[in-house]
Amino acid sequence: MKHYPYQRNTGCRLLLDQQWCGYHAVTLQNRWIRVTVLPEKGGDIIEWLHKPTDTDVLFLSPNGLRRPDHAEPTIGGPPGTFMDRYPGGWQEILPAAGPPSTFAGVDFGQHGEVSVLPWRCEVLRDDPDEVAVRLTVQAIRTPLLLQRTMRLRADAPTLVLEERLTNRSPQTLPVMWGHHPTFGGGLLDETCRIEIPGARVEVPAERAFDTQRLEPGTAGDWPVLRGIDGRDVDLSRVPPPEAQTANFLFLTDLRDGRYRLVNERLGLAVEVRWDLEVMPHLWLWQVAGGAPDYPWYSQNYNLALEPFTSKVSNYRQAAEAGDLLTLGPRAQRAFELSASICEA
Repeated sequence: MKHYPYQRNTGCRLLLDQQWCGYHAVTLQNRWIRVTVLPEKGGDIIEWLHKPTDTDVLFLSPNGLRRPDHAEPTIGGPPGTFMDRYPGGWQEILPAAGPPSTFAGVDFGQHGEVSVLPWRCEVLRDDPDEVAVRLTVQAIRTPLLLQRTMRLRADAPTLVLEERLTNRSPQTLPVMWGHHPTFGGGLLDETCRIEIPGARVEVPAERAFDTQRLEPGTAGDWPVLRGIDGRDVDLSRVPPPEAQTANFLFLTDLRDGRYRLVNERLGLAVEVRWDLEVMPHLWLWQVAGGAPDYPWYSQNYNLALEPFTSKVSNYRQAAEAGDLLTLGPRAQRAFELSASICEA
């Protein structure tokens, strides 16, 4: 990537020549937030820092980020390499999500393809008023091209993602597409609440965790549902780290494409807004020490709120239910998402 940024220490800044654990890293920042992305590591957003309070709102996996040239010998299991290399943070998922699946006759591991591929990066703008970079990935096992423009302006604590997905083939492709931001770090604790304008909650029919609070197959209106123990569970309240529970569920029939995660102790809020027409569902994955054995071993304290095109995390089931995003021959689909950190 040939670009020689003008050095400055005010307004928006763009850092291009960094290394994070052996990966090339690109950082966008203004007076409020700093965002670091790893183009070579699936386009992962590995840092989303609120600078005034020095709060990184993203979850860091217990295994952390591993150097690409320090590969651990491991048996190739059905989940593939995603989980062994999962550092936390924020991934993009395409063309299949959830457990291993088969797409158009091709086998995929956990969370599909683009999250484990290197992306190209180019600078679109670099001045005090705005910085922007475009990340591009050409899938290997599917004829899909995904472009993500990451934009940060000087006047707002908001990261804007402008995306375009292209089917480069002459045949129709049904895909799953979503964003996987996982919160933790200094943001997440028992004073957090999840604000969603309104939605229907659906718990998968198959038990995701032995420690989950809701009966498999349960459904109801956000945020209160009857728990396994017969008591009401308020899903908008985040359990403490020692709760020894884990939950995975889907939110559908959303009134609006937005949510807020508010930490009452810090007076800090994360707000995410997205194009609900393209990704009409929201996945909620929450672990408070309640996921024993591989891969978490009861270490995790995290909350993921993930906009997705489908409301089930299994490609085969989504295909059978007609719940996939369909890309026609040579078709393109645009998508936009904004993510802010601000005072609550």
